[in-house]
Amino acid sequence: MGQFPFSDRPRPPWLGTVPSVRVARPEDGGPLGVAEGLIRFDGRSWRRVEPTALPDFLRWVFNGQAVPHTVNSKSSYAYEHGLRGLPVAWTHPQYINAEETHLAEEERRRLAFEAQAAIRQRRLDARKAVVREGNAASRARALRKAVKAEEAAEGTPAAAALREKAGRRRGGGAACGGPSPT
Repeated sequence: MGQFPFSDRPRPPWLGTVPSVRVARPEDGGPLGVAEGLIRFDGRSWRRVEPTALPDFLRWVFNGQAVPHTVNSKSSYAYEHGLRGLPVAWTHPQYINAEETHLAEEERRRLAFEAQAAIRQRRLDARKAVVREGNAASRARALRKAVKAEEAAEGTPAAAALREKAGRRRGGGAACGGPSPT
């Protein structure tokens, strides 16, 4: 095991950036203990470990029962009890495995949700396409019907009167030198 920094200062600047701990003496005046830098994974998120006696922590480190770990940002732990969450902390390897299992399950759920969302979107797009096709067919039928009605009405006196009226609105028509209605 190499070196790792520790401090009894309240906010050492390197705490959480490298494997390190903050030590403190309990209020009752007992022996020094690890107050910050030791965490455990509870199955969903990281939690601080209650203050631990420094000799116990050192024994865990030397026996490989406490190892440095970079906390995954998706499961980082929040500011609690006046202490900030640390991106790098010490933990037991089983908690690292638990975090990896949790993250893999979250990823599996996310991918399943995205797959279901894609299926729903494809179904919605297909329904919209059917509606668009139906609307286009309906417009085409209406246009054909209107063209036929217009062609049928082309030579009638009512059509001539409408053309004359439209020509007057535009300022054209036979009276103004425009084309003759017939």
